[in-house]
Amino acid sequence: NTNMLIADKKDYRKGYKKHYELYKRLKSENSNVNSRRLLLIYCVECGLKYMLLDKWCENSPKKILDSNDKIKKDILKSHNLEKILKELGQ
Repeated sequence: NTNMLIADKKDYRKGYKKHYELYKRLKSENSNVNSRRLLLIYCVECGLKYMLLDKWCENSPKKILDSNDKIKKDILKSHNLEKILKELGQ
């Protein structure tokens, strides 16, 4: 898909930090619990995908997405935290 956004390790690290900082700020302001939970899920997903790319020794997900490795491609595109955790050995 030519319209797909591709994030690298740097993007995932920044996403993790950005979502976590916003989560902490909203928590201190006692903001909506559901909004905070959603931010925390995004934070965890970014952190886990950063760890995946680190485990696979890849900085560029484009190499994975362009490869024939269907398992890695599916996991990288997934929002299923359980599937990502399983790949990380958790």
